[in-house]
Amino acid sequence: MTALWFGRLGDPARLALWYYDIPALGIPGATSWKEAWAEYLEGVQTIYVVVEPDDGGKAVCRWISKSPIRDRVRLVNLGKDVSELHLSSPEKFVENWNAALEKTTLSINIFPPSLRVSGSLQ
Repeated sequence: MTALWFGRLGDPARLALWYYDIPALGIPGATSWKEAWAEYLEGVQTIYVVVEPDDGGKAVCRWISKSPIRDRVRLVNLGKDVSELHLSSPEKFVENWNAALEKTTLSINIFPPSLRVSGSLQ
């Protein structure tokens, strides 16, 4: 399992995932993904992308919908930042993380309601 985290390099969210031995990558910003990077994810069957309910999350969903990795992506909606999930309850982080993974969006064509604007992404 790989969690692909979109945020600033050195972001506390990525560090929180590493703390719990959850593999994670940090991308410097929601719109900075380069399709050439997809080759580094070859062999990874499932890519979990944590999507925050904001404009950055919408931007992530837009590029995923056009990316060759889209068929392997499962969107994770925590309702908060990963580091906030850790800080709010460190002793329950793994339990809460696993619960979020069980609720992942199976298809990138189905976006979380919090990322929809008038029924579609803008």
